Amino acid sequence: MRKRNFTRQSKKVLNRLLKTNPRVAKKLIKAIDLLCLDPTHGNTEKLSNHPGYRVREGKYRIVYDFNEHIVKINLIDHRKDIYRKLRR
Repeated sequence: MRKRNFTRQSKKVLNRLLKTNPRVAKKLIKAIDLLCLDPTHGNTEKLSNHPGYRVREGKYRIVYDFNEHIVKINLIDHRKDIYRKLRR
């Protein structure tokens, strides 16, 4: 199992969701746990214009990268906002 490493932005969004919408936050945490076990499982896709991968969890997206020891969670956000943030 790989270790999880969150960016400041992804921690901020996850903490906000834990307060406002804990059900969605728990689903995201479960998806991140699955990424630690197998980072290329079923519904992951390699991003075309950005280094890394993304996984869909409901209306939220998790953008991440990984190596053999660490899964780095770069962004977590709603689907309407995530790709705008990737262009920056």
